[in-house]
Amino acid sequence: MRRIKCALLVIAAGEILSSASVARAQATSTGPEATSAPDSHGPNGAGAPANPDPKPVAGSPEPGAQKGGSATASTSSGEGYTWHDKAGKPKHSKARSVKVDPNLAQASDPQFVVAEDGKTRISVRLSRKVEFHSVETRHGVVVEMSRSQVAILNDRNPLITTHFATPVVQARLVQSKKNVRLVIGLREPATPQIALKDAEAGAMVLEVILPKSSRIPATAHDSTRGHKRTRTRTQSRDTKEPSPNSPRGMGPRL
Repeated sequence: MRRIKCALLVIAAGEILSSASVARAQATSTGPEATSAPDSHGPNGAGAPANPDPKPVAGSPEPGAQKGGSATASTSSGEGYTWHDKAGKPKHSKARSVKVDPNLAQASDPQFVVAEDGKTRISVRLSRKVEFHSVETRHGVVVEMSRSQVAILNDRNPLITTHFATPVVQARLVQSKKNVRLVIGLREPATPQIALKDAEAGAMVLEVILPKSSRIPATAHDSTRGHKRTRTRTQSRDTKEPSPNSPRGMGPRL
């Protein structure tokens, strides 16, 4: 009886193993890898497969991109670029322009000259004859020219004369409605001589003459002080040197 039971157990185990191998073979044959791929000629048997979906090539612009656009990295995917034609804002604003009025006289930038006699001459060129009047202020002189205009903005910049031997500190043209003011800043009191003279081609020149400065220029004053200081140091150094007639070792201590 014992042998019969062992034989039955062996037979039952064999059947179980055979059924398991058959089930594994069926699963392998019916899996996704065993399924037949569609025909390369498409469903109709000819031509390319239907609904192709090619992958975009890295670095190539999108089909709708235009020339001249700026390229930026795509944030939706890890490859490719996106293009846009949005123009950036200019860094600098446009320069202001002045509309020239033909009914007004055009004034140019002031000219500055120091003559050999020390007098200072400031002149302004005008396109036509105008009326003017001057006013002496606490810090300078103001000459106002009626019905005038400064069309070039660069001509309104101040003319700095600080480092010259002149009572003038600066001179500039200031636009005031339909009049132009010549503002002259002074470092010391001075009485100007103002005249309007003829020039070529019907132009006029407004000339302002100031007397010689009664003060020493700051540059010359500083150079004189520096020369005196250097001479004093040289003399003090010479006094410390021993006399040639004194015995060795008896000279003054340095």
